[in-house]
Amino acid sequence: MKKVNHCDFYYQIPENSGFPLSAPQGLPAYMFIDEGELNQSEVFAFLQKIIAALRLQIDENLKIISCHPDSIYPLHSLIVPDNAVIVCFGIKPEQLKLQGFELIHHIYHIKDNRILFANSLQSYSNELSKKILWTQLKQMFSI
Repeated sequence: MKKVNHCDFYYQIPENSGFPLSAPQGLPAYMFIDEGELNQSEVFAFLQKIIAALRLQIDENLKIISCHPDSIYPLHSLIVPDNAVIVCFGIKPEQLKLQGFELIHHIYHIKDNRILFANSLQSYSNELSKKILWTQLKQMFSI
């Protein structure tokens, strides 16, 4: 009879306790943005124009969440206050563990929150694409 030696391996699996997002004052707004785009100066300048036009201020009534393209941020585990507005630039619905949200520039309602999936910021290079985005953002933020 052969003697078999074995070794048990134990892995520590982190609990999913939620990803608390501190709530900005006023209308809570969140922008999920591909982290690679935040490092590009011309793209970041475009983002700053959007933020200013929407009358938002970072860390006051807007929280920007930098996302790695291969990471997953399940929306159900994010602790988001009621009536939040969520804009995702270059983030796929699958990254938020959402199914059935294929339309770009369409405002979806999830509970009391609104969510908009948009293309990556760098893809808005012509006036027509910017106008389409701006129309939806104005509707979301009631401007």
